[in-house]
Amino acid sequence: MTIKFTSLLAGVLLFAACSQNNLVDTSLAPGVAIPLFDGSSLGDWKPLAMDYLGDIVIKDGAIILGRGGFFTGVTWTGPLLTMNYEMELDAKRIEGRDFFCGLTFPFGETFASLIIGGWGGYTTGVSSINGVDASENGTADAVMFEDNVWYHIRLRVSHNRIEAWVDDKNIVDFDTTGKHIGLRGDVDASEPLSIMTYNTTGAVKNIRMTKLAE
Repeated sequence: MTIKFTSLLAGVLLFAACSQNNLVDTSLAPGVAIPLFDGSSLGDWKPLAMDYLGDIVIKDGAIILGRGGFFTGVTWTGPLLTMNYEMELDAKRIEGRDFFCGLTFPFGETFASLIIGGWGGYTTGVSSINGVDASENGTADAVMFEDNVWYHIRLRVSHNRIEAWVDDKNIVDFDTTGKHIGLRGDVDASEPLSIMTYNTTGAVKNIRMTKLAE
């Protein structure tokens, strides 16, 4: 699928022009979805700066993240929002038994990861909360994922809340007040925005970001 830059073109240009660096909110109007992947090239996505990555290729309008020694992923190097936004993408597991979508995202001045299909292939949640992984920090849920089935992932980040959905299932609804939100130490290289797999082959497509109203 090729993204058509027609009515969104002006918004995309404004999105880029108003950013002084990769972590600055813009004056883009709320509700305008910005595509982050055009289905045919990596564009501003670069291979994750880690060792033992699997192959990263584009096929049938999706980014295929091949099974590596540990993590395989891509990192966004363009402008992005850091608060009051939604991220959406479609993801599927091709083979493996760990997470096929690890979405590292900004939360204000810090970062966290939404894990889809970790810890045996079914655990979801946010890592880390107060230094504790998704599987143990109260955001954990269990979803049975089938291989080669596309799932729609949606993440909403606001000042006091992180929410996430797999298709229509709400898997995270977490009040962040008074909590420390941060990354596991072994994925610091995924800042500020990355999509990863762990010892698993996965695919992602239809990646976009939308600014929310305050």
